[in-house]
Amino acid sequence: MALTSPETVRALLVAQAGAEAISSSARVAAAADQLWTRLAQRFGMLLGDAGIRAVQTRSLAIAVGRVPWLATAAVTGEALRTALAAQTTADALAGFAELIASLVALLGRFIGPALVRRVLHDLWPSVLERDEKETV
Repeated sequence: MALTSPETVRALLVAQAGAEAISSSARVAAAADQLWTRLAQRFGMLLGDAGIRAVQTRSLAIAVGRVPWLATAAVTGEALRTALAAQTTADALAGFAELIASLVALLGRFIGPALVRRVLHDLWPSVLERDEKETV
């Protein structure tokens, strides 16, 4: 499963918050906030708080180019939850998938795709295989 695919993001949301996580935009927003925070905590250990905040901020700027309504979001919880919850469920999922795709791609450039995959596998082993030979 490709790390940056919408299907993977859906699977990550379900792994993070249960099957109900993708049943409404409000639930997508809540699960996305949990997932986003968990990613920041784990990658923050590698990049530092300022480093992960910079990568998240850049990821959001990149994603806004493809999903303009994300411009109302911020890399912190409440603004991201509000922006996602204001969309249809499908749009919230698609927008968050773009945001995660941007984040994973940037992290892959900074610390390498193998380390990104290892960290993501450690967080969600039921979703991601450790030994897949795929680039981010």
